[in-house]
Amino acid sequence: MKPNRILATGLLTGLLLCCSRDVAAEEKVPCLIFTGNSETEHCIDLSKLNRITFGDDGMTVSSSTGDSTEKVKLLYSLFNRIKIDDAVPTESAGLDEVEIDADSRMVFQRDTKSIVIESPSDLPYSIGIFSLNGSLIAMSTANAGQSLSVEALTPGAYIAVATNSDSKLTLKFIIN
Repeated sequence: MKPNRILATGLLTGLLLCCSRDVAAEEKVPCLIFTGNSETEHCIDLSKLNRITFGDDGMTVSSSTGDSTEKVKLLYSLFNRIKIDDAVPTESAGLDEVEIDADSRMVFQRDTKSIVIESPSDLPYSIGIFSLNGSLIAMSTANAGQSLSVEALTPGAYIAVATNSDSKLTLKFIIN
C-alpha cells in the first residue's frame, strides 16, 4: 500500500473506533463541527450519525446501521467551515438556526456568459469556479454588481462559489 493510503486507512479506523462507544450527551464525543454564516458552531454526534454522503448541493449525515435516527442534510451554502473533532453535540433543533444569506444571490447571465453577485454587502467576494467533479477551474474576486465573464470556459456544467465574511453563495450554471 502507498503511504497516503496507509495513513488514510489508519485515520478512518481510528475515527470508527472512537465513534463506536456510547456516551452521555454532556461528554465530548467525535463530532462533525461546522459554522454557518452567523459563525455559530454546530456539532453533529458522529457516534450516532457516522455516515457522510456527498451530493451535488450538499452532504447528508446518517447512521450506517440504518436505524431510525433522523438524517441531517447540510447544504454546502449553509456552512463556512467544517472539521471533525471532539465536542459536545448540538441538539438537532439547533441546526435550523443556520441560514442562507437571503439578501444576496449570484446570477448567471446566459446572453453575456457572465456571473453577477447581487448583494447589499460592500465587501469583495472571492469567487471559485468548479467542475462537477470538484476541480477548481478558475479563481477571481469581484464586488457586488460587478460582472465576472466565464465565456472562456468550455461548454459544460459548473458550480460557482462566492464567499466573503458576510455570506457564502453558490450557483450551478451551464455553458452551451
